[in-house]
Amino acid sequence: MSRFMFLQCQNSGIPFPRWAKRWINIRKTFSNFYGCKRMSLRAMLELAGFEFEGQPHSGIDDSRNIARLAIRLMEDRCELIVNERLFHGKAALAKTFGASNPTVKAVSKQAAADLDSSSDESECKDEASLCS
Repeated sequence: MSRFMFLQCQNSGIPFPRWAKRWINIRKTFSNFYGCKRMSLRAMLELAGFEFEGQPHSGIDDSRNIARLAIRLMEDRCELIVNERLFHGKAALAKTFGASNPTVKAVSKQAAADLDSSSDESECKDEASLCS
């Protein structure tokens, strides 16, 4: 999601917000904590004993459902830790979106330099398992 936000900021000529450079990937945390493969939001909700609430692919409804999973993870004693960050530079954009993409060609050196290079790749590990 943050990659698309980065490209939209570039297209709109506005600075990329610092707060959007690092985030917790709940899907990754969920699969590592409970010891299962990566799966859809709906499947994670079902394993956690929830039903999907709202309209699928609605930003606010997806966010609320993801928040329910985050709460469940914390109730199960998972420490939520930043585990993803925005990639850096034109090469990474080209790899993701294709070198011929006009937005990729327009990415400035300043925009790439603005990206924070720090990353915390640690994952939440525990004995809890919904997936066994």
